Amino acid sequence: MVTLIFVRGDPVSMIDRTIEAVSQGDFCHVAVQFAWGIVEALGVPERGFVPGVRLSPTDKYDGKAVATMKLALPEEAAAEQEARRLLGRLYSYIGCLEGGIYDLTGIRLQPWLNKLSDWLQIRLFGTVLPVDIGTWSMNCSETAARIIRAGGINVLPGVEADCITPMDLIRYFQIDKGELTMSEETISNSSADKTDATNTLLYQ
Repeated sequence: MVTLIFVRGDPVSMIDRTIEAVSQGDFCHVAVQFAWGIVEALGVPERGFVPGVRLSPTDKYDGKAVATMKLALPEEAAAEQEARRLLGRLYSYIGCLEGGIYDLTGIRLQPWLNKLSDWLQIRLFGTVLPVDIGTWSMNCSETAARIIRAGGINVLPGVEADCITPMDLIRYFQIDKGELTMSEETISNSSADKTDATNTLLYQ
């Protein structure tokens, strides 16, 4: 059993507000909690860590404005292996852009980025290297999606992990798998109008 942690953004952060506006929801970050720690991709330096996938303590989001969802993975050992494999990857700001464009327009940037990458490799090395460029860096929801898929649930099939946003995951699991548990801080920080709007979005 893992827990998905969906985090509300900082009210004064333009980046957080932009993510929430583009993805049409109240949450701009997602992390995956195992018994041994929280695996998450962070886009800003934190306590001396460079932006990227890191391991945080299990109590990091206690008392914070979050929503949680417990998820039983058919292959949890494989999910843990994938989570540990991703630790240390740099943060993917391009992945955030991909997710935003996909949510707004339905356009997938990854095929075009792959073509550009192939062209650059041929120009520089004379051949396309046998590596997966898309896994060199991760954003938060891409990290979560890759872990979930490794665990045996093909979340949002047909959509590249790079294109997935936290709200995409919420909508997918809200419809198919279960309910979110809101923290008291999340409830108290929401106005009645905003709560009604969120419920309309999540439960439609």
